[in-house]
Amino acid sequence: MLSLGRLLSRDSSLSFSLDGLQQGLEKAERRVAEISQQIAQTRTRALAIRARSRRMFAAADSASLISQRTAMRLRAAEVEAQAIPIEATVPTLTDTLTEAENALAQARANSQADSFDPGTSVYLASPQYQNGYVFPVGGGPSRVSVGHTHHDYPAADIAAPAGTPVYALADGVVLSAWRTIDPLCGIGMRFRTDDGQTWAYCHFSYIEPSVVSGARLTAGARVGLVGSTGHATGPHLHLGLIPSSSGYPQNEPWFQSFAGIAFRWQDAPTPTPSIDSPGLRSQMVFSIVGDTASTGSAVASAWTASSSTAPLATAAANINGIPGLDSPFAAPPADSGSAVVASRNRSPATTDQSATNSIGG
Repeated sequence: MLSLGRLLSRDSSLSFSLDGLQQGLEKAERRVAEISQQIAQTRTRALAIRARSRRMFAAADSASLISQRTAMRLRAAEVEAQAIPIEATVPTLTDTLTEAENALAQARANSQADSFDPGTSVYLASPQYQNGYVFPVGGGPSRVSVGHTHHDYPAADIAAPAGTPVYALADGVVLSAWRTIDPLCGIGMRFRTDDGQTWAYCHFSYIEPSVVSGARLTAGARVGLVGSTGHATGPHLHLGLIPSSSGYPQNEPWFQSFAGIAFRWQDAPTPTPSIDSPGLRSQMVFSIVGDTASTGSAVASAWTASSSTAPLATAAANINGIPGLDSPFAAPPADSGSAVVASRNRSPATTDQSATNSIGG
């Protein structure tokens, strides 16, 4: 079987074709991520203003003097009015997102990335398969990186550019999914794999319409795009086991098997996979198939943080009026954590300690 390098050396026109496919796909993914995250942040801002206004109205009702009550209600109404122009931008943004989603669907159809040779699929950020598992972030070690530890509890902050595809790591069921911004987790989901483990996926910029509570996903199914919603200061996927006492995802054998194939280590040398690595093998170079991804109606399922998680969560909790739900985070985040931003120009086999970026969550 031809490796990607040998394939491209035989036909230089394919290299230009892949460049075009990659650029078109990444541009479409970034656009969807940008608009989707903007919509979510706009709605969150408007909800916060309205929540503040409700508190001010409640305080006015308890005022003893009529003049004081009137003045306080007037101020509350002025604050409430601030939400109206913010909310008015959402329909236009939603139309823009629909156009971006259509462009992304076309770019995906043009690339047919899921049926390419694995070397090519890395190039196009398609899912990487090994032993029944898929690394949850596409793009390969030139774009994706992770450290061996997390800043304050067991979890993995997988750094990648905004808009990078996120995948189901194994066969399983979506326990819950939400499209509004949780104060900690942002946009994300809880996912139970068939081995009984429960995973938190956090900080999406975009979640696929097919990802709804109860949906059955196969390994490698698209679930969203990398973002920085919630308690995050840079784009990454927060991946954690629930409860966090289950340990670090990085210590799972399947996770470590993708080192040098799907990601690079930020804090240690990354092994270079052998040419015979299962993650670099395939039965064929190309096999054009139809898109079998399932679709479904979007169902918003918001999470709010309990008072036991963190002061940040408590201050912004219950933004959608759904009490009694714990944050998807397995433990409270600290103010920040250290992660290396993925770079297209770094060698996968090296560690970059100089390009450190603070990423929370």
